[in-house]
Amino acid sequence: MLHENDIAPATRDRPPTVEDVHVNGMSVRVLESCHSLWIFEPGRGRFRRVPRGTRLDMPSPENEWTRYYRLELDASSGAFSVGLNPDDTRVLRSWLHADPCRHCSGDQTGELSLEALRRALPGGAA
Repeated sequence: MLHENDIAPATRDRPPTVEDVHVNGMSVRVLESCHSLWIFEPGRGRFRRVPRGTRLDMPSPENEWTRYYRLELDASSGAFSVGLNPDDTRVLRSWLHADPCRHCSGDQTGELSLEALRRALPGGAA
């Protein structure tokens, strides 16, 4: 298990799932999970989660950030956990996304037309 200060050196071989970047003059750590980017500001002890593909350089209101007290990453599995309070009784857990991903490979959203849905329903249009 890697604690926050050990994450970057130990995961250099896994980019871009863990990345330290500068955004709007701030140093942030970005973890990429299957559906989200997790953006951590270690210096301010806060993080926010945004959908993958979101531009990181866009301003974000203060209320989009959440205080955190601990960030740990299991380098062998890619699992990570975020402690939300000092007692560590509120914790978020997720996994780093890596292609091919065993966590989301079967969880793909597809597009289906309304016409295709009608044809698939009993009594639908032919």
